Amino acid sequence: MLHVGKISFFAILLVALVSAGTALAQTPPNAGSTQEPLTFPTVQPEPDKPKTVRKKPRRQRGCRMYASPSYRKMVHRWQTVPTIPKPKWRAGFRDLTLYSVNLGERIRVFPFLADGTLDPAVVDEISRVMRDKNTDAVHPTSERLVKLVYLLAVKFNVRQITIVSGYRQPKEEEGGGHHADATAIDIAFSGVRLPVLAQAARRLGHVGVGFYPTSGFVHLDVREGRSYFWVDRSGPGQPGCVRPLDSARAFSYDAKWRIEKDEPVPAKNKKGELLGTEPAPNG
Repeated sequence: MLHVGKISFFAILLVALVSAGTALAQTPPNAGSTQEPLTFPTVQPEPDKPKTVRKKPRRQRGCRMYASPSYRKMVHRWQTVPTIPKPKWRAGFRDLTLYSVNLGERIRVFPFLADGTLDPAVVDEISRVMRDKNTDAVHPTSERLVKLVYLLAVKFNVRQITIVSGYRQPKEEEGGGHHADATAIDIAFSGVRLPVLAQAARRLGHVGVGFYPTSGFVHLDVREGRSYFWVDRSGPGQPGCVRPLDSARAFSYDAKWRIEKDEPVPAKNKKGELLGTEPAPNG
């Protein structure tokens, strides 16, 4: 009787253990626990950064941006420092070397007298080298234009100023312009990049400045009204395709202009002495 009881006890215990194991197997993981299952954030791949593409100059409709290889070589010569003597100084003022590409003439002159005024005889000589290439007509050059060209030459310590175009005698059927009254000049400075020259000219105030990258020069004119800046990428001898530049900047430069800024200041050395040992004539 005792043996049968032991067997019944162990049978009941075995059934209880099996039942508990079955219940445990059917219980989902973390059942009855307040802890949430671990989650990991999804890492999104970073989008590719757009590549920086340098835009080429936009070609204007009907604008022919072409210059022949021979012309481009000539433009390169205009900006190359020639093998001529360095500028000389006299009583604090330097000389200017001007070369006319259309006339094939070069002059070297001291525009200013010892008192800081323009030498009338030199202005006449400058007018002669700026004469009309087709008719040889001469027109008195604007004195303010001579002063501004001088200021730019001093700023860049330029050795030669190349004149691409100066005075143009107007035809009866054509209207006048700044070239027609000798208040404009198309120039290139040896050793100076055209964009740098154009930017410096814009700061002069009450001027017209045109940048001609294909034709290889900077237009500078003097005017009483507000300044006007532009870029013209047309090739030599082609119809112009003018694109105006920021007018707000032109207004800013005009607002800062003062008449005394047009006058050159005699240059001195570190000792306070005027540059140049050669005596200068008085006005």
